[in-house]
Amino acid sequence: MQHDHSDDTVRLEVDERIPSAKRIAGEAPRTGFWLDIGCGSGYRLAAAREIGWSVQGVEISSWAGEFGRHSLDLPIRIGKLQTFQEEDEKSKFDIITLMAYLEHSSNPLEDLRIVKSMLKKGGLVVLRVPNVTNYDRYWHGSKWRGWHLPFHLYHFSPKTLKQMLASAGLKPYRIDVDFWNPILHLKNAFQHGQPRWDGSLEGGLPAGQAGLKTPASDPPRWKAVVR
Repeated sequence: MQHDHSDDTVRLEVDERIPSAKRIAGEAPRTGFWLDIGCGSGYRLAAAREIGWSVQGVEISSWAGEFGRHSLDLPIRIGKLQTFQEEDEKSKFDIITLMAYLEHSSNPLEDLRIVKSMLKKGGLVVLRVPNVTNYDRYWHGSKWRGWHLPFHLYHFSPKTLKQMLASAGLKPYRIDVDFWNPILHLKNAFQHGQPRWDGSLEGGLPAGQAGLKTPASDPPRWKAVVR
């Protein structure tokens, strides 16, 4: 897949994340140090930096991390979270974000314990994971995009997420839910879809059949805001 990383596109990607960065920052008690775990190409970090935060990223993908380093001049450590924590034991952060990260982790509880150890007193953790109890999952069944096997290793309900956060010593004070609207989903598919052939499971069609390509969108997720 070819990615457009022209200056205009990069600028747009960063600008689109500034409102979200401001909302997250508004939950924190102070402006300071922001760690983004699984930061990808670094657009969220760049947005956080533009609103006044000192930033640090951790990314397992060397391709994505190198892009953020060189194209956005971001401090991104390429490698595992455990390695970053071992090499920077004294680093503490006011905000730690884990967006679409925890479901990929081979040991999410251990990762959350590491997060707790790196969080300043009164700091904020914001994480986002697919919601396995959302109606979207029942609607799509085995074709639910949130399964995303074999890349998603864990799937969370509100109950299991709260239990894991508590086991890591983190206290959730708010959990937001992105509700899935099946009518809007179908409307978007017919408005923006186009016939295509490929070897993927998309729009509920078996591989190798022509069908409508639905707009790319994440499955409904829980966004837990914790301290």
